[in-house]
Amino acid sequence: MGDGRMTATPDALGPARAAVGAGVVAALLLPVVVLWDGATRGDGYDTTVHWISLLSLGSRGALGRAALLVPGVCFVAAAVGMGRLARACRGSVGHCPQLAFAWAIGCMGTAMVVAFAFPIDPVPSYPVGSPSSPMTATGFLHTLAGCAVVVSAAVACGVGAWVVRTWWAFAGSILVCATVVWRMGRTVVDASDHDGIWEAADAGLNQRISVFSALAWIAVLCLVVVRRDVAGRGSARTP
Repeated sequence: MGDGRMTATPDALGPARAAVGAGVVAALLLPVVVLWDGATRGDGYDTTVHWISLLSLGSRGALGRAALLVPGVCFVAAAVGMGRLARACRGSVGHCPQLAFAWAIGCMGTAMVVAFAFPIDPVPSYPVGSPSSPMTATGFLHTLAGCAVVVSAAVACGVGAWVVRTWWAFAGSILVCATVVWRMGRTVVDASDHDGIWEAADAGLNQRISVFSALAWIAVLCLVVVRRDVAGRGSARTP
């Protein structure tokens, strides 16, 4: 990782790299679980309309809640591991950006845990038959946490490109961040034209495209950082 001073042996950093790997696995498996859960529910859930968090309600609510908690914990662990790798390479060109990358991933994971702790409010269309009612304090906190997940993921993509420092990393991060801004911005604009706020026609689809593309890109960037870390430490040990 650059020309920084190595302050830990490769064996000592094995757990840190494993923690980052857990985050990568979570980033790749979360879309699979969410897409399968949403597509196979027979209780009125619509993946193109409904938010991901609404999977924590309804017939398989336990699975939906686990899909917030487990990846959130894995992302926090990945952030700790990424920070450990950065501190072990103190003085390198990518030291500070890598710490920022770790913080962004950690904020994303923490926000997911908060979203788990404060469940989303039901909406009139899901669970089917839910009454229309004002947003509760718990629902408001969940909404803030959801926004924090999206913003943190976009920031992680941008900072991660600065860590990797290749043309394709910057190009990919720009594309992903533009997708997030366009898709989520479109959802907000569409929702403002409906009485049922946040139940705009494609809100669920836009959220999935935004979040899943960001998670996939974060996973790619994490893998590159870990691979470079292993290669750099291997060359540092070579006489």
